[in-house]
Amino acid sequence: RAMHAPQEALRRAGIAAAAHSLASSPEAAARFAAEVLHAAEVASPASEVASGAAGCEVGSTAPGPASNIAEGVARDVAKAAAAVVVKPRDASGGDGTWLCTTEAQVRQAVIQELGRHNAEGAVNTELVVMEAFVGDEWVVNSVSRDGSHRVTDVWCGPPKLRLAVQAGEAAQFVYTEQFLAPDSGRRRAVISFCFEVLDAVGLSNGAAHTELVWTAKGPRLLEVNARPAGGLPRLPTGPNQLEALVMSLAAPGAFRELPTAPDAATAEL
Repeated sequence: RAMHAPQEALRRAGIAAAAHSLASSPEAAARFAAEVLHAAEVASPASEVASGAAGCEVGSTAPGPASNIAEGVARDVAKAAAAVVVKPRDASGGDGTWLCTTEAQVRQAVIQELGRHNAEGAVNTELVVMEAFVGDEWVVNSVSRDGSHRVTDVWCGPPKLRLAVQAGEAAQFVYTEQFLAPDSGRRRAVISFCFEVLDAVGLSNGAAHTELVWTAKGPRLLEVNARPAGGLPRLPTGPNQLEALVMSLAAPGAFRELPTAPDAATAEL
């Protein structure tokens, strides 16, 4: 039951999630379609915002060539009849992230990524397969102390470019641009959604880097990471995320006096 508690909390917050680690066999991968369909679009009664992140993990911990794993995953993605994203579990910056709409594209992405050295210098031993979302992409960087959340910066940009080497092949995502998001009803809704996510996964202390997409049905969670944003802080004013993290540890009183979210500035990444 303890293993299912995070998933139940996510569903209560309106985030449909299937996060089961699969062994490296077509038999285990065959559960993928059922998990995706079971986890589709659960509405949040608290915020009345529909949200979702349906997916699974494909691992290479058991013997078996990547082609066998790819074959099983490809078949079951086809059953779900939806575009999916395939990406390494532990990579960053869009490295190895593929948009797939056919069995052949899923097969191509899995074979290419499993066992490859990623941008972090590690070997891809697990891949995440998740529902593909289309819309503006948002990034929220935050710091928490005892369940009290403070946002340091919110970024928004157009959907990433999708580049395919040849027609019909899986497309890889490429970062283009992001801007510090100006104050708006949507920005406030994104921050509120982010806080629901942090509460749902139990991230009460430390830094977090949350990414989501604003779709026609509202925000959809891409990922939430219990770490600061990658690279150096990008804010033109302070405190940035690393400074706020230090404050939360060394000066919790001052941290709690920070605004829930800063005034929006104008800057380009």
